[in-house]
Amino acid sequence: MVILRANWLDHLVALKQPSTRYVRLYRPATVDLVLTKMMRGLDPQDLEDAAFLGRTGEFSRRELERALCDAVIPDIAEIRESFDVCRPRVMEMVIG
Repeated sequence: MVILRANWLDHLVALKQPSTRYVRLYRPATVDLVLTKMMRGLDPQDLEDAAFLGRTGEFSRRELERALCDAVIPDIAEIRESFDVCRPRVMEMVIG
């Protein structure tokens, strides 16, 4: 179980790889990866990972704010609380 935007499949990023005939590899967009890091709340490793993604990713404050609004959060109280507690910290760390 992870937190992603409902339309995360529309934003996949192709991975560079050696030319292959039948295999194509993709990953979620960086802003979606940040959302996945918010599932465990203020976990130090996940916060560090989110900060790294914010420094190296190419998304704006507005894109992150929109992703936070569009995030599909499992209907589990602990996960929802962790996400909400983490939201301001991630905004500060990722965008500054």
